[in-house]
Amino acid sequence: MTALVGMSAPKAEWDARLAEVGPIEARRVFLDDFTDKDIALVPSEAAAGRTVVLSFKTGASTWAQVANGQRDADAKAAFATLQGYGVPVYVTAHHEPIASQSNPLVGDKGSAAEYAGMLDHLAAVAAGYSVVRWGSIFNGYAFSTGPMGLSDDVIGQWLPVALQMNLDFVAADTYQTDKDTVLARMQGFVAWAQRVGYSGRLGIGEFGTYDGAALTAAIGYAQGTGLFDFLLAFNSNVNNRDGRSWQLTGDRLTAFQQAVLEAKAAPAPPDPADQIAQLQAQVADLTAQLEQSQTERSALTTQLAQATADLAAAQAATAVVKADRDALAAKISTALHDLGA
Repeated sequence: MTALVGMSAPKAEWDARLAEVGPIEARRVFLDDFTDKDIALVPSEAAAGRTVVLSFKTGASTWAQVANGQRDADAKAAFATLQGYGVPVYVTAHHEPIASQSNPLVGDKGSAAEYAGMLDHLAAVAAGYSVVRWGSIFNGYAFSTGPMGLSDDVIGQWLPVALQMNLDFVAADTYQTDKDTVLARMQGFVAWAQRVGYSGRLGIGEFGTYDGAALTAAIGYAQGTGLFDFLLAFNSNVNNRDGRSWQLTGDRLTAFQQAVLEAKAAPAPPDPADQIAQLQAQVADLTAQLEQSQTERSALTTQLAQATADLAAAQAATAVVKADRDALAAKISTALHDLGA
């Protein structure tokens, strides 16, 4: 499956950044709370041919409060709104939950266990809404194979196996550093999924590279795995690091546009409805063949029984003829003996 290639940008910059890059396949939308009115961007994005990856924050609520059901009414209202729009949406709550690399089991709104509890609780809520693809968007550096990476044990406290089973996707937000490339972090991400046995879909919620070659390498790798559903560049000067801008310009812009074109040109995945129809037709054909075979077998069984009966009758008739022949031979022998006498 080919991943959707898209981007995120602050709402105030979106139109300008979109005009620069041209048509894309997906947009990341950030919401401060389940009640954020910008959820209304979803239908217009869908009308423009873009799938939305939606990131809720939890407002003033802690993760424990959300896990305890205190925000269920607001979450259900948001999910019902998305259901009403009638288009699939990737959804998470509180992306990049780790607050500090120096204390990797604590986040802005609680502990790793409380984050996991929140996502698990909301997964059960989201299960009632067919358009919601529920998942996690985690800190990308956690999957680095370099010094910034975290152990599977630490990541597992945020994303325990029991939670993974209830997620449609796990994604990461990741950026190039002087010590780490986005490609290396993607590779570490895939390796983590394979080690822990996560079989759901993967995604990149936002990423930034230093140059076009690094962007091409990262997207090319991700597309080659067939494991990713979306790859979203962060296209803005906001949150620049070490004097570097993440806005797509120059060779990065060219590389990104080429990646979008290649993704759009990739064969569309089979329509599940078409696959089901094809399988139903195959089942019907095999059933007909089986029934025909059973009919033919029944006819052959009847023929075999008749042939067996005919054989038995022939054998009986042969026995009678032999007995008659033996009796006649005996009579002839007796007559010849009498004439000789």
